[in-house]
Amino acid sequence: MSTKLHGADAIAKARELLGRELSASESHIANLEGYDSEVYEDTKGVKTTGFGQTGEYSSMPFDQVVRSFENTARRIVPSYDQLPQALQLRLLDSTYRGGLSGSTKTLGHINAGRWDEAADEFLDNDDFRNSIAAKTGVAGRMQQTSDAMRNYGLELATVPEQVQQVPQQAQEAPPQADAGFLAPVDDFINDLFGGDKSGKPRKEVTEKIPKAHKDTAKSLWDTIFGD
Repeated sequence: MSTKLHGADAIAKARELLGRELSASESHIANLEGYDSEVYEDTKGVKTTGFGQTGEYSSMPFDQVVRSFENTARRIVPSYDQLPQALQLRLLDSTYRGGLSGSTKTLGHINAGRWDEAADEFLDNDDFRNSIAAKTGVAGRMQQTSDAMRNYGLELATVPEQVQQVPQQAQEAPPQADAGFLAPVDDFINDLFGGDKSGKPRKEVTEKIPKAHKDTAKSLWDTIFGD
């Protein structure tokens, strides 16, 4: 007897078969594809089993199938790993179904960064129109992928404005302590105990001298050496 599972039940089945928690990609595909323990024909008459697995993938473990299609998505969309996860999952879904890999015009727009055009082109095909007429779930999945493309394009379009709105704080160098006429004393101490050249913090020795004492020392200095 055939076992048919959908949504959360299909995810649980994938988890049971793999004996571990699922990756985001595995969970996404299991949820959308569902699970069937027997071979059946999909809406196009293609023999299918497991988690929407066809042809050479029918006998492969589910995680290997997902990994294979992820690699395909990376090959046809070189920027795949730099995209937001929500968009990655939608592109993976379409690659898994064969839609994205078969649409060279959509891929051309995606890889040129024309996300709005890609969203339009992706739905301009018989697969989408036939699904609407037959009231199958394919149209809904395609629409979600198209929406994800368009939303990402809109997000990118707003980035420059957001950056402009962020005030750029001037990075000013901290004021340097002025030791005045006693600066040579600081230099002498730093030569002995470390300073800028040694990588150790500079020791502003004269900052520790009370102002009254500095004034007395300056007066004596001026008397001996002149202004």
